[in-house]
This record gives sequence, C-alpha cells and structure tokens, in this order.
Amino acid sequence: MDLKPLTPVQKHVYTKIYEQYKNEKISPTIRELMDSLNYHSTSAVWTLVRVLQEKGYIKIIDYKARGYIPLVDL
Repeated sequence: MDLKPLTPVQKHVYTKIYEQYKNEKISPTIRELMDSLNYHSTSAVWTLVRVLQEKGYIKIIDYKARGYIPLVDL
C-alpha cells in the first residue's frame, strides 16, 4: 500500500491517536483530541481525522465515539 505523506499537523494528530490506541487499546474521542491539540472546534479535528482516513492511515468505524483505528505503525 502506497501511503500519501502527512503534513506536520496531520502527523501530530496521527501520533496522538496511535499512541493512545497502542497504550490503552482505545482511540481518543474527537473532544479529547480537540483538548489535547488545543483546538476550539470539533469540526476542525474531524476534518483532520477524515483526511487521515483518505490517506490510508486510519479506519473510521461509523457511529462509534472512539470509532477509528490506526493502520500504520510509527
């Protein structure tokens, strides 16, 4: 699978998701990501998460609060 490169911001978000999933076996919620990244909008975080899915780094599972799984090891 040929992955598209990540921007520094996308890489930072992916690292947060990957580390929590690796350590706790669950992904952070969008609100938890928003707080840890110092964003003021859940929409901005969702946009980043969807871009990570489009680039092949995560899989989004619909209708789940923690419904995304990292697919690429760091």
